[in-house]
Amino acid sequence: MIIADLAKPLVAQTLNQAIATANLWTVTARPIVKAIFEIDDVALGITKERLADPLGYVSYMKMSPAARDWQEAQNIISKAKLALEDMLPGIRDNFLCDERRSTLLDASDDECDATEEFNDELERSVLSVDVFVKQMEREA
Repeated sequence: MIIADLAKPLVAQTLNQAIATANLWTVTARPIVKAIFEIDDVALGITKERLADPLGYVSYMKMSPAARDWQEAQNIISKAKLALEDMLPGIRDNFLCDERRSTLLDASDDECDATEEFNDELERSVLSVDVFVKQMEREA
């Protein structure tokens, strides 16, 4: 059985087309970054409650019961945020991989160099995770 995508002929894209297509990673990542921002808002609310509690930041055994619960919630929230943040480079890499060129085994040195140059420029030109997150922060 032939998979439909494998039966399609490969069409060589220009570098600009490949960059534009790879930059679509931001469409997939946008709701994840928004969720990260929302997690930050939730964490801020818990931090404010903990700061208002005179026993919010003492040693664990001396904390108020509420402060212990808030600390546990902060730990859980931090793990969730980190898990979402860790997804972003992978999303970008998946889109980049789909646009990278590869060389045939019998390619000349010039063809190999051209492919490597294409892939390097693609990597440099596609929006980085840090820049994208900063853009979204400015939008918010």
